[in-house]
Amino acid sequence: MIITITDIPVEGKEVEFGLDVSSLNQRINAIADVAEEGSVPPPEYRFAEPPKVELKIELQGSTVMIKGRASGTFFAACSRCAEDLETSLSTSIDVALKPRRGDMGSVEEAEDINFGYYIGNEINCADLIEEQLIIQLPQTVTCSAKSIEECPLAGAKIKACLQNEGQGGTDERMALFRNLKVN
Repeated sequence: MIITITDIPVEGKEVEFGLDVSSLNQRINAIADVAEEGSVPPPEYRFAEPPKVELKIELQGSTVMIKGRASGTFFAACSRCAEDLETSLSTSIDVALKPRRGDMGSVEEAEDINFGYYIGNEINCADLIEEQLIIQLPQTVTCSAKSIEECPLAGAKIKACLQNEGQGGTDERMALFRNLKVN
């Protein structure tokens, strides 16, 4: 969704659109392609449907103010049981964009996720909203259970392992320790 700055009326412009799912998913999971060998891979997130975006765009001098909301549903593996979970994500958007000039502004502005720059006469709102959604993704995704024992799938796996051990079932990796005697 490209917005031409000179087309923004005095009263502002309201826009609604859906983000391109393939572009968003590719951008979210791009870090996996550059992760170092042997490192823990980042979680994989997948949006199946385009996240909905509702924005009000206003021009205050040469500063573009973008306010609104973005929401969607993504899938990620539960960090307890590795089952695919559907999780909702909704975030408010409140961003100020100034025209880029030679001086890039203060350090505080550079570190503010709600502040940025634009070049020329157009702003790609889709790229901006993708960034805002990616920032809001959780580091870990877990099912609604309060603990691993309460997780329907992970809890059942743990119970099955414990029952197997109690009924003479063995884990061959532990064979060395079965005959170990402690004095």
